[in-house]
Amino acid sequence: MIRTLPVAPLAVALSLLLTACGGKTPGAAADAATPAGTATDTAAQDAEQALTAKLNGYIECYNDIDREIHAGIGYYTVWMADPKAGPSGREERPIGPPDLQADDLKTCDASVPAAIAAAPALAELDKAAKAYLDSLHALQPLTHEAHDYYKREDYEDDGYARGKAMHAPLMAALATFADASEAFSTALDAENDRAQQAQLQALEKQEGRTRSYYRLAMMLEAKSLMDL
Repeated sequence: MIRTLPVAPLAVALSLLLTACGGKTPGAAADAATPAGTATDTAAQDAEQALTAKLNGYIECYNDIDREIHAGIGYYTVWMADPKAGPSGREERPIGPPDLQADDLKTCDASVPAAIAAAPALAELDKAAKAYLDSLHALQPLTHEAHDYYKREDYEDDGYARGKAMHAPLMAALATFADASEAFSTALDAENDRAQQAQLQALEKQEGRTRSYYRLAMMLEAKSLMDL
């Protein structure tokens, strides 16, 4: 069953990461948080910045497109008596699926391959990200064609014949996308949580339990409660 997946945890995770760093860019925040002077400090700082940049690339793609597609799936299926069977031809005022155009994938096409190639390698997340991008490319031409069909009201001319023919491949692509979206969301949220816990431990080691430490700890605790 296709369902709307929660986008909020990822958006919150990104905002927590930036807020905990005082609203600075990830690189600037790491510079401020890590005392200079040792090779170990510099290496840890570089690793943290690399991980943050990689996760932010994935989050940028997910938040740019995921919610809109899930909302559009609901609009497309709500008017059908049986979404699995598809349109019967007797419906009035049908609504097409989301109009996913090639240009809509530009953000993901830029950020996902770059994040996959970037260090550190994160096998599960990188695999999920590639599957997510592949599902978007498989879905795009099908949703665009069906959207135009219903927008132009071509079903009035052919008695839903083409709409019925398009439905099964479209629903299969939507189901693949929904599975890929859930896997990507889960893997990304898990890696983001690990990164933020590591940041919390680094703050405690470098500065002790300061105001910055408790602020980040409270934010992470709030997020864990939201995920329950």
